[in-house]
Amino acid sequence: MRRRAKTTKASLCIAAGLGLAAFLGDATEASAAPSPGTRIASRGGNTGVGLSLGDPMGLSIKHFFHPAHALQFHLAWLPLHLGDGGVLVDYLWTPGVFVSNSTLDFMPYIGLGVGLGFDSNQAGLIVKPPLGLAFHWKEVPLDTVLEGTWSPYMIYGPCSGGRDACFVAAAGDVSVKVRYYF
Repeated sequence: MRRRAKTTKASLCIAAGLGLAAFLGDATEASAAPSPGTRIASRGGNTGVGLSLGDPMGLSIKHFFHPAHALQFHLAWLPLHLGDGGVLVDYLWTPGVFVSNSTLDFMPYIGLGVGLGFDSNQAGLIVKPPLGLAFHWKEVPLDTVLEGTWSPYMIYGPCSGGRDACFVAAAGDVSVKVRYYF
């Protein structure tokens, strides 16, 4: 009976992996989400620098290395994660443009990120799956983003009960970002 369960689980994992690979493999540049550098004629580029308000709150950088794939970095204050600063990096995937008109491209995205949060005597490893709505403006090289995530983290340092490490199931985080692309 155990052998059959292991075989079924392995078959499901392989099928899910092949399905995901086929889905991602079908995305061509023509159907992929446009990066600002491909949509704003002779202005802007694929790297945006700006601010994030909420959690995280601070410097936000986003770089498109492909029209549908980007890396996002934050050097910020993390009010819901230990209360002090932190460094975060996210991989973002944009499946395509949801709405496009003469003013903007509206694109949802999903991703996976990790980071480190700090306070005076602790550090925490943060895991976050961002889910966002991006507005890439066509007349100016700007984007505006509304992003949410649920971010659990592991604290390394003094925890309740005298432990040196503990897991914290954090509440949801929300942030608004504005970045200028060059």
